[in-house]
Order: sequence, then C-alpha cells, then structure tokens
Amino acid sequence: MSIRETIITTLETTVGTIKTVKTVKRTIQGHEMLSEFAETQFPVVAIVGRLPQPIPHRSGRTKADNDMFISTLTIDFYCYVLENKDEDTAISELAEALWIKLYSDPTVGDNCLQMDLSFDGNVERWSPFVAFRLICNVKYVHDIGGI
Repeated sequence: MSIRETIITTLETTVGTIKTVKTVKRTIQGHEMLSEFAETQFPVVAIVGRLPQPIPHRSGRTKADNDMFISTLTIDFYCYVLENKDEDTAISELAEALWIKLYSDPTVGDNCLQMDLSFDGNVERWSPFVAFRLICNVKYVHDIGGI
C-alpha cells in the first residue's frame, strides 16, 4: 500500500472513532446518495484524497540511496448533516469533533511531518441536507519508488 493510501485509511479509521460521526465513506456523496441513508446514519463524512504535490526533492548522496521527496497531500473531508432547526449547532459540534480528533495525531501514525487543517468557509444546503468541507494538508516523505 502506498504512503498516500496509508495516510488516508488511517484518517478514515480515526474519523470512524468519533462518536458523533455515524457513517464514513471514501467518495463524495451527492443528494441522491445521501437520500439513501437513514436519519440514524447521519452525520456522514466522506474522505477524499487528492494526488500528492511534490516539492523540490533532495537527491540521494550515493547510488545506493534513493531520491527522497516531500509531498503535500490534500485530503478533503466532506461533512453532511441533516437540516433541522438546530443545524448550526450540529455543524459546529461535528467541526469541533473532527478538529480535536485529527489534531490529536498530527503525524497520522508517524506517516506525516506536518498537518494543517482549515475549513472551506462555505456551507451548502440541499434540503434536507447541509454540507461543509474540512481541508487537511499533510506533508510527508517518500522515495522515487512510490507515492
């Protein structure tokens, strides 16, 4: 398994341990897909990794050493809650739970050098669903043999 996939699956497992998160997926959920979930399966968090972006690398000093890369991997957490009279509280509680849990292990099981979290400022509404996005950028080291 690639380091990229290891990071994403570790984050998937981590998010799955949050008590307020009821369902974790690896694909963006559209209105039709969300409609198939029971109310008891919300909130839903979809974790989608982008492709890593390498920054200039350092070459191995000898022929036996592999070239090493530091890459930035962006992982989007698409979060879906049900629209109701208290949706702002639901959004706030889920956002806070994700923030606390993800920053509790900023190296993602010693696979990353650094983690930065930020929220997309937009909250979208597709009645009866409300969605927001948490953006996670991690920096990690890998060699020429994989991502």
